[in-house]
This record gives sequence, structure tokens and C-alpha cells, in this order.
Amino acid sequence: MLNQKGKWRAKMIVSCRSQHVKPEYRDWFQPQKDRYQDAVSSAGLDLFQEAVLAPFSRTQIRSYVEQYVTKAAGRHDTSIAPDWTADDYMHNLAGIRDLMDLARNPFILFLALGALPSMVTTKKCLEDIRVSRVELYDNFTKSMLRCELKRLRNSNLSDAADREAFDILEDDFVPTVLNHLKALSTAIFKYQDGVPVICYVAHSDKGKWQEKFLGADPMTRLLRMSSPLISVGKHKYRFLHRSLLEYFCSRTFSDSKYLETDVNDDQPLTFAKVQQSVVDHPLRQQNILDRPFVVQFLSERARVDTFFKQQLLAMIENRNMDAESSQAAAQAAEILTMAGIRFNGFSLSGVRIQRRS
Repeated sequence: MLNQKGKWRAKMIVSCRSQHVKPEYRDWFQPQKDRYQDAVSSAGLDLFQEAVLAPFSRTQIRSYVEQYVTKAAGRHDTSIAPDWTADDYMHNLAGIRDLMDLARNPFILFLALGALPSMVTTKKCLEDIRVSRVELYDNFTKSMLRCELKRLRNSNLSDAADREAFDILEDDFVPTVLNHLKALSTAIFKYQDGVPVICYVAHSDKGKWQEKFLGADPMTRLLRMSSPLISVGKHKYRFLHRSLLEYFCSRTFSDSKYLETDVNDDQPLTFAKVQQSVVDHPLRQQNILDRPFVVQFLSERARVDTFFKQQLLAMIENRNMDAESSQAAAQAAEILTMAGIRFNGFSLSGVRIQRRS
């Protein structure tokens, strides 16, 4: 109990956006010495306490979903699928791998509940529809970035440099932040072998790769604030959930769709043009077969993205099997195999496919 007779006279600050505070934030809130404090508490160390809310349990998720449905019905908000029951939401949350675990974070649970109805057309076909996990993550990402854009537009950025950075960023906010997240996740795998926690100390890590993502530059700071990152200790950050790291890394490969020559949208996209698009594909430069969950996201993408599937087939069909082409073809074959997509009739000469244990 706080501020009661015989109890602490205290101020409580509740925040769910820990990525917005600097690593030394504790110094801002810790009470300072006054003449009535003894030597032991002279720095105010015993007057500052911090608590972290535990992730939701399944029972708490159920309770949240029930309240979400009740409030949506009370507001007559047709955008929040008023015909869905709490059982409908729980059924879909439980049916997608990792989603129930991801939903233990209240913020992500809220976004997931908003994204699910758009992926399931009617209550009649709930039992028949298999919701793609990668599509749900796509919806979550779009919702999250739009929420961040709206928040920044409605916020009063007090720092002139922050306002200037946002003015530059605003028009292309969603793709810019998405590219930032893809680059960050790729860097984590490249420099840390996928270890999710990033440590950055400004004075000792100047010029290192972490500075690009966690440095003090106004644009970098704004991109970090708009990212699904949380502080996990002094100078340490990570994605809200491990699967987000793997998802954004997978987007580095599935979003690589640019052709060397312009393609008229009115003209059919031939296989030859698809082959042009994989000349410098990231799968040629990076080996991802030791990242099984990234491969799984890509296999799910291949099922729903026809162009990406065609790119993978083009890598296998490539007749110029140098080392890079062979690596790309082997990885493409692994992704397609995991996706359950056949590539009968394609030449696998020179392709070294990793055997599964």
C-alpha cells in the first residue's frame, strides 16, 4: 500500500514503452539525498523500487479477450468483428504456432486481436480456414507501424532535432521503419549469430554496427522508438519476442523483388524476368539453413506469395551453378520442400541440399 498512514509516501509511474527511455533512466527517478537521510540511504538507493509486470498467463489472456469482446460490443464497433466470441479469438490464438506465447505481451495481444478477424472471413468457416502465421505477422507489423505513425503525429516532439527527423520520415514512415527492422535483424544474425540481446554503450561502441541502430542521431533514435524493441537492462535491448527477430530477418529475403529492368505492370511477368530478379538475391550471399525458424517463415511466405515462390524456382533452374548460385539453389530447395511445394522437372545438378536430421 502506498501513501497510506505508516506506509511509503511515493509516486508511481507505470509505463509499457520502456524502449523510449535511456539506459540510465533510473537516475532520473531515484530520490536524491536530503539532510534528513542517514549515510546508508544518502544516495536514495533504498527509496527507489522498480517492478516489472509478469507476462499474461493463459487465464489472463482469456480474461483480456472476454473484456475486449464485451467492450467492442458495447461500443457497437463493427471494425472489431462484433460477431466473434471470446471462444473464436481463443481458438485462433491457440491454433497458430507461437502466437499464444507472443500474446502474453499485452500490447501484442491487443494488436493480434485486431489483426485476426481480417484474416478469417466468417464465423462459419473458422474451423476450415488455416490462418497463415506469416500473414498474421504481416498484419501485426502493419498495425503496429500505423499505430506508431499515428502516435508520433499526435505527440508533441519537444526536441527540434526530433521534429525535423520526423518531418523527413513521415511520408515514407512505414517502409522506412520496416527496412530498418529488416536491417537490424539481419545484423543481429550476422554479428551475433542470432543472439537476440543487443548491447550498446555510446562511448565504447562508437563506430560499431550497433551505433547504426541504437545511436544518438535523431533519425536513429526516432527509428528505435518506433520499433518493437524493449530495454532489458542497462544498455541492452531486444525485440519484444524472439519470433519477431526471425520474422523481420525473413523479410530481408522474401521482400527482395526488385528487377534489374523495369517491368510494365500490363505485361505478363515471364519466368525470364523472374530470373533477372534473383541475380543479386540475398540468398546468394547469406546461408540461412542454420536459422530454422527464419526458413520456416520463408516456407510460409512461399505458400502465399506467388512471386517469391517463382523466385525460389528460378534459383533452382539457374544453369550457371557457381558457388553462390549453388548456395541459393540449395536454400531455395529447402524452403520449397518445407512449404510442401513440388519442383519436379527442375534440374538439381550442382545443388547440394542439406539433409535433415
